[in-house]
Amino acid sequence: MESNWNYKEPLHNVCKNSISLEENAESSFEKHIPPEVWEHIFRGLSPQDFLKVINTRQQWREILKPQTTRALLPLVLPILLENANVPDSQLLQTFLPWRTLSHGAKQSVDKILEADSTSPKTHYEYVTGISKSKSLWLKQSQTRRLTYFASKRYSFKNAEDILNFLIHFGEYSKKGDKDNKFLSKSISFEIQTRLPALLNPDFVSERRLWMLTQYGQQLASLTCNIVGGLTFDYLLHFLELLQHVPNLKILKVGGDLVVEGRGREPNLPDLKHLELLNLEESCGEKSILPPDGDIALGPLLVEHYGPQLKTLICRAGLLEKIGANVVNSYLPNLKCLRVGPVRRSLLLQLTELEFPLEEVQFCRYAATDGTLKLTDFIRGVDQFACTLSHLKIMVDLPDYEFTDVEQEAGNGKLVKLLNLKTLSTTRFNFYTRWFRTVIPSTCPNLEELNIDRAKQETELSVMKGAFQLIQSLKKVVISYCGNERGRPVKMVMMNDLTT
Repeated sequence: MESNWNYKEPLHNVCKNSISLEENAESSFEKHIPPEVWEHIFRGLSPQDFLKVINTRQQWREILKPQTTRALLPLVLPILLENANVPDSQLLQTFLPWRTLSHGAKQSVDKILEADSTSPKTHYEYVTGISKSKSLWLKQSQTRRLTYFASKRYSFKNAEDILNFLIHFGEYSKKGDKDNKFLSKSISFEIQTRLPALLNPDFVSERRLWMLTQYGQQLASLTCNIVGGLTFDYLLHFLELLQHVPNLKILKVGGDLVVEGRGREPNLPDLKHLELLNLEESCGEKSILPPDGDIALGPLLVEHYGPQLKTLICRAGLLEKIGANVVNSYLPNLKCLRVGPVRRSLLLQLTELEFPLEEVQFCRYAATDGTLKLTDFIRGVDQFACTLSHLKIMVDLPDYEFTDVEQEAGNGKLVKLLNLKTLSTTRFNFYTRWFRTVIPSTCPNLEELNIDRAKQETELSVMKGAFQLIQSLKKVVISYCGNERGRPVKMVMMNDLTT
């Protein structure tokens, strides 16, 4: 093939001309394709990819200008929400109309509403947050408040609540309707088992069941609080409700969960997507392990769904009374455990468990147990030394009888938590010998320290000393009430920089 290149012409001019020809070709190519065709081509891009495209060239920005607002709205909405100065009473009324702007806006709003309420991780953090202070936990994020108020819309405590919902959406909608009736994909029922006959309890149960028959496939989170004691008929009713929520990820059950005098255990439906089970609000020790002949719903749920659970939130007695060997067979894949009230028998039980736990949280003390020792905590945590990455000790540790622990730490005899990256604990524990002696010697790879309940800002300089105490530490996060209204302040310290 004959070349048109004149060897006497400088090579850089040839390259320059080639680039100019290439740009002209691209410009001509863009001009010959109608804008509506480009709009169709780029319609399938994610907001992030669309942003990259319009930032590459001025021509793209001009061609796609009519689409820009619609395409980038999902990226802007979370920012607008978090910075909106709207009172809680008007938050939903202000935010929900944004769903009508476009299909992309509707998807974005729905994603925001669903993200927190359908996430097992967020549910776990929510339980932790409200156990300290619900109001303070909600004030930390506008998105968090929005999701909370949206979920409250689907809290059905009586027949009137259920009927109002059915009247609003139409009682005889087509089964399997894909239109999302639950914006947060979560729902809460209060199941009253002792309703007087005048209130027609069978009718209430039928409407509750009908609701989930129609729309249950949309739900990812279900809360049921049993009020009045569980009867066998209501146990069957509860299990029938579960049959109609096949996509459930989070199940929370509270109240008196024991059926007296019935020895036959019913079959439980399969919930293939269930990851988190919350039994923390079950009532009393009898709900954990009842007398012979009675049925306890809590252990029944753990036995049936245990192998697929990643997170369990429960009372200490559930682990204590079922027995370590049985619990190990029920929960072979458990990653996250929140348990309380803390007592010595619980900590001894932990030394026999074989879960591959990545996070464990201790909450609340047993008021009657005065025998707790620091060594009990250390031995209980040591059991998960190979897998534990986040330890939350939200109770104040005993700081007496510490001599033996100090000697073991000094001699290097304590088990090292090599995978532990994050430690969350209370202000009290920060000032104990446990933190000054045990943590530096057993947590050589610790990167983040979260300190809760700091009293005043003047303590921050003292707590900054953790960087010198723990050489691997990269971040210290301190939470305290920073103003007169009680609005929580979170201070993040990175090495020598404070933000």
